[in-house]
Amino acid sequence: MKALIIENEMAAAELLSTILNDYCSSIDLKATAKTIKEAFNRIEEHNPDVLFLDIELDDGLSFELLDLIQERNFHIIFTTAYDQYALNAFRYDAVDYILKPYTPKSVIEAVSRLSKRENVKHSFQKLNELIEERTKPTNRIALHTAKGIRLCADDEIIRLEASSSYCTVFFQDGEKVMISRPLGDIEKSLPEDHFHRVHTSHTININQVKQVVHDDGGYIIMIDGTQVPLARRRKQEFINLLKSN
Repeated sequence: MKALIIENEMAAAELLSTILNDYCSSIDLKATAKTIKEAFNRIEEHNPDVLFLDIELDDGLSFELLDLIQERNFHIIFTTAYDQYALNAFRYDAVDYILKPYTPKSVIEAVSRLSKRENVKHSFQKLNELIEERTKPTNRIALHTAKGIRLCADDEIIRLEASSSYCTVFFQDGEKVMISRPLGDIEKSLPEDHFHRVHTSHTININQVKQVVHDDGGYIIMIDGTQVPLARRRKQEFINLLKSN
């Protein structure tokens, strides 16, 4: 876990750093800071998992720092020589509150509580991801072929290629289906957030892109290994779309 020490007393910061390095292998100490301003910048820079946070800093109380951060994606272990801040500290959902002078035992116990909370956090994240995956709606698409109607989910389609007034649809399982309709007509039934026209004759499923190659004017490699040309005038729009997904 990435960690920052926010502490205005150099001796205390060095002692805590030594204890963490010697006894807490799960902690990856990235930086230290002495002031609210410096701490804010270090948080932005390192995106830590945990702060070892002294309460009285050179330019104010660390509660002011926490109030500046709208979304706290890190845990907090308060470190201080004063116990009168304890009640306020736990209003910020602190993992622990360590009183100075530090001892290896108190730091190890705090890190142990942190690890347990982090494990619970990861378990809930995995559960939420599983629920989202299980409840994700499947977009069904009806493709009118010469033999009838081919029903499929949009994530089964890798790409579509136009040829005159016909269009060929390429599927993940290797199947190819020819449809006697122009590419533009078929695109109307496809979800816009998944499919994008990258060339006059080619529309691709952006979720099936493996690589974008800038050589030879630019082309796209799909998950099935096929190469799709990327029109120069559509290149920047496509790159922006990939970044936003």
